Amino acid sequence: MASATDLITQALRTLGIVEATETIQAEDASNGLTVLNQMIGSWNLSRTTAKFVARTTLALSTDTDAYAFSIFVGNHIEAVSVIPDRAADPPNEVPLGRPLTVTEWQGISDKTLSGTYPSRIYIDESEGTAINTVHVYPVPNQDASDLILYCPTPVSQFAALATDYTFPPGYERAIRLNLVLELAPDYDVEPSAHVVLLARQALDTLKAHNLPMRDLWVDPALVTHGRSSYNINTDSS
Repeated sequence: MASATDLITQALRTLGIVEATETIQAEDASNGLTVLNQMIGSWNLSRTTAKFVARTTLALSTDTDAYAFSIFVGNHIEAVSVIPDRAADPPNEVPLGRPLTVTEWQGISDKTLSGTYPSRIYIDESEGTAINTVHVYPVPNQDASDLILYCPTPVSQFAALATDYTFPPGYERAIRLNLVLELAPDYDVEPSAHVVLLARQALDTLKAHNLPMRDLWVDPALVTHGRSSYNINTDSS
């Protein structure tokens, strides 16, 4: 657990700007908070610095093609599913793949086409806000379905200097060390090579840990016909 003041103070001590027992000045704290939040905002543009993937349910309505959804601008929905009938026992979740690109959405001439439940979605990002519009296609002609969105959760920015925040393992260290690098130019100080190395290693460790696993795709032409599976550990089918 650490506050913005704690992280800024530690960073400035690493740079030699303040002594070990010295309290930072108000202007240094204010500037540090700005730089800290700018750094985290930049991190949030990358999937590999997002720790969690949140599962969000949107209840679909009859003849409604657009839904408001709160998502950090710059992040992207990782996966989409639909539950055709939420009242079913059990409710069956059907994967829909990724959201459509701008070009793919543009290519749908009749966006008002109706159907039982959507098979694709398009995200219309609103610049400067976390509220975006989710367009569904085709437009549901009933209200029994749910849309399921899997979206990376951004790292929290600091609303105030004194508020304490709890971070997942490894995040506090990575933030503190990389804040040293971000603040150094403001004080015309060159961080030591050791600190630069530690900062990069700390951030690389987070990214490697958060890198989402993907299914390995194999060209069907390379698969031996009649062979149902292959075990890479035993080198046998």
